[in-house]
Amino acid sequence: MSRLTRLSMPVLVVFMTIGLAWVLLANGAMRDAARPAPDSSGTAVTQLYLEFAGTPDRAGALLDQWGARSQERLRKVILLDFDFIPAYVLLLGSLVLMAGRASNPDSRLSTGLLVGMILAAGALDVIENAAMLAWLADRSPPGAIPFATVMAAAKWLLLLFAFVAATVKLYRSIRVSPAAPSSPAPGS
Repeated sequence: MSRLTRLSMPVLVVFMTIGLAWVLLANGAMRDAARPAPDSSGTAVTQLYLEFAGTPDRAGALLDQWGARSQERLRKVILLDFDFIPAYVLLLGSLVLMAGRASNPDSRLSTGLLVGMILAAGALDVIENAAMLAWLADRSPPGAIPFATVMAAAKWLLLLFAFVAATVKLYRSIRVSPAAPSSPAPGS
């Protein structure tokens, strides 16, 4: 992990830019796939509702409410989320590493832990998506939806904590950074 915390700022900016572009592209594709079908209730299909359904009965009620095409459209959105995961991991990981570079060099351990949290959140997202896809295939196993809900909650908590901690870390580094030395006046 120490090699990651030593990456140069230009490399991190490139990673962040690639991650941001990837996030925007994946998000656009997911939004297009989630648009309401003409024969549906007019509600966009979003996996967030399924992530936090909690029970197979609630998840089934959501699919029934969204209409006949919702299951296939939701499956497409979840498959597109697999593209989104490495994008947000790259983007947030780069931001955390940049915040770590800007802060105290002794904080490499905390920077590494935050990057680890983001990687863990990405892994939880993959597991959550796999559980939802397994349930969508034939609305079984019954434990898939509660499991996906637990994975989603853990993922969002890790991402929230990492984002807040990186923001605080960056804020502190900006606040504490010494002022640039002033140059002597000409002719002095």
